[in-house]
Amino acid sequence: MWLLVVVMMTSLASGTGIQGWGQTLRSLQFARCSFAGYLDGGVCVCREPWTGLHCNTLTLPVSARTREFYKVASQALNATVPMVVADCSTTSTDCTDALNAALASNASHILVPKRSDSNPPWSVRGFSFRPLATNQIITFEEGVVIEAFKNDTYVYACNPVADLAVMRNVSNKTIFAYGATWRMWREIYANTSICNHSEFRMGFALDIVERVRVYGLTVRETGGDGIIVMGKHGDAPYSKEVVIVDCVFDRNYRQGLSVISVVDLLIINTTFSNTNGTDPMHG
Repeated sequence: MWLLVVVMMTSLASGTGIQGWGQTLRSLQFARCSFAGYLDGGVCVCREPWTGLHCNTLTLPVSARTREFYKVASQALNATVPMVVADCSTTSTDCTDALNAALASNASHILVPKRSDSNPPWSVRGFSFRPLATNQIITFEEGVVIEAFKNDTYVYACNPVADLAVMRNVSNKTIFAYGATWRMWREIYANTSICNHSEFRMGFALDIVERVRVYGLTVRETGGDGIIVMGKHGDAPYSKEVVIVDCVFDRNYRQGLSVISVVDLLIINTTFSNTNGTDPMHG
């Protein structure tokens, strides 16, 4: 799914004309290339193991993506801060503090791994990305499942505005999540004998962000939108340069994607499927 036409219409309607659209194209090209390559004379030069016109094709098998990505990214970014690895005890039923503690780090690289060979999910009461740390890469290891916390009383699960993941006032972050899943509890939210109706339990809320890139993530079973991109209504600040590639947003309650306020949004090879629950149910 491409949103280039939407971006073009926005640029022309705002009075920026052809010159403004040219700037938009350059911005999108930079956003598309900067994750796995660099611009040289307007052309993407790819870093191994990436290839292709926009450096969007991996030359490695899927199982090696995470490991090789970190090797390449460490060399490319010349990171001076050691990588932080999130850790939640295999006996814990609530990983909220453990995950948020890792994401609060200033490290250039943060890895969220499988908790053990048996791979229990990371059950959390929501998590957020640190605003002050920029130029971060956060990898969710292949096979990792982050799920909204619930217990027999459903107290947290039924919170009408309990987003699973929030990125607010954040810039220059990349999420690399091929084979990872974030999920909520749509069947609970849809049962009004358990939870009051709400359409605002979002899977991933992006609010006034800039140069954020999301790769390979699956978001399922939310109580609102799979992903929402926001800013203040009307004038700036609004979100800028958001890139979503190879993602899946499936069985979400309100929308697969909601776009409220953003300049330069690029979505490539991403699936929005089986949205059902409350209007408008698009995507």
